[in-house]
Amino acid sequence: MAFRCRPDEVQSVVRDYDTDVNLVPFIEAANVLTSRVSAKDTDGVLSTDELHQIEKWLAAHFYETRDHELSEESNERASGRYVGEFGKGLERTRAGQNALLFDETGYLKRISQGVERAQLNWLGKPPSTQVDYIDRD
Repeated sequence: MAFRCRPDEVQSVVRDYDTDVNLVPFIEAANVLTSRVSAKDTDGVLSTDELHQIEKWLAAHFYETRDHELSEESNERASGRYVGEFGKGLERTRAGQNALLFDETGYLKRISQGVERAQLNWLGKPPSTQVDYIDRD
């Protein structure tokens, strides 16, 4: 698997990088997703540089979501508030938002928001009580 970005590039954009954490798993996940974006880019609007940036920022997003950043902390009751909103997909982190900026195809935004499924319910009569077309008045 050929990565588009290097661990040191991801390290340079993540907040509070922990040197004990291996960035390769995050880059692998970002690479798979970036390759999917590239495959969906049938018009060829994304350049190699843009795909590189998408992969770098996606890897940073995956790194940042591994351990949620605290915005507030309390010592008496051991409570805390976290930065970002859960369930927001890529919009939850600064890095994810940057990845979205580079994706002109909009594919990342669509999959980040989730898939909505349409449902169709039949509201007519059951077949046993229907009248054939030729017998209608």
